[in-house]
Amino acid sequence: MNRRWLGYVIGCLVAVSCIAGAWGAGAAGKADNSFELLMPLSEKFMGAEQKMIVKHAGPYQSYSSEMQFVQIGQQISQLLGLPVTSDITKETDHLLYKTASQDAANGVEETLLWIGFPDGTSELVVSAQTTQPEGFTLIQSVQQRLADSLAFLHIKPQWNVMIQGNASEEYSIDASPLQDWVQKRLEAHKVEQYEDAGSTSVTYYSPKFKEHINNGKQEMNLQVAVHRSSITHQNRITIGIPAITIEY
Repeated sequence: MNRRWLGYVIGCLVAVSCIAGAWGAGAAGKADNSFELLMPLSEKFMGAEQKMIVKHAGPYQSYSSEMQFVQIGQQISQLLGLPVTSDITKETDHLLYKTASQDAANGVEETLLWIGFPDGTSELVVSAQTTQPEGFTLIQSVQQRLADSLAFLHIKPQWNVMIQGNASEEYSIDASPLQDWVQKRLEAHKVEQYEDAGSTSVTYYSPKFKEHINNGKQEMNLQVAVHRSSITHQNRITIGIPAITIEY
């Protein structure tokens, strides 16, 4: 696995763990209408090819040995209907069990990441994504199935719902109207803004979304990020409820 990408995953897990205790009741459990609320935004500002993602990330049970770590990973794989493997990645600061599958019929890719730390604690990441045009219906169905499976593990899913795509031609160079649209159409007020070379990320709170988390300062339930490619000089947009947990 790409070390940079894995580092990003673990970084997101740490962030999620810090706020998990403050996760709003609406962020857990069944699939909801998050995609339905985000679709007008993605249709207006993104091009035709969009990636839709659902992801649960949170603490899971402890383990006492490498063998037990593998066995638990295999049990989770079976429950989720994913390929079972005996291979794990071993690093000085973690163990990683990973498996994935892609449904050829509907184009939905499902992934399981189970990360074990030296103190025996662990983090579980279950996700699904698709770029299919009919992805809205597909991904909601998969999300509900995964939620039902996680319930057998006594886990209330803490879903992050995300859509990512290149900006449409109109906004490929200047995506600044996006913020005005979010604040007016989603009745969102800005919580925090972060900028670095090539990227702008803004967190919001909107009463239209029942999910909410606390960022350590105040409640938020929507994040919008614009990344400008240093190669193509075009914008890529990522939107997430209640937060973005993928690389934007």
